[in-house]
Amino acid sequence: TGQGVRIIVIDTDFTGWDAAVGQELPEGTRYLDLTAELNPELKPLPPIGPRSKVGHGTQCAMAIALAAPNSLLTLVRIEPTSVHQVLTVARSAVA
Repeated sequence: TGQGVRIIVIDTDFTGWDAAVGQELPEGTRYLDLTAELNPELKPLPPIGPRSKVGHGTQCAMAIALAAPNSLLTLVRIEPTSVHQVLTVARSAVA
């Protein structure tokens, strides 16, 4: 069931994640948007896809929640051309 296991989902599109919390995603789901570090105003970059659809990362997180409903999910949005952000997440995850 994933009890006590933290799972980090790294993707570029988490459209609809907030509406899914408490429904398809566990209540304690966390979201971190690293795209803000690439913006001079420190605001997250706009979503890549249409806001009317559920993003790829959100769909992956929903699948994980079905397989491990008691896991602790953290969703991390990265900018697709900033591969160094994956390394940042990996370093933070093991620290």
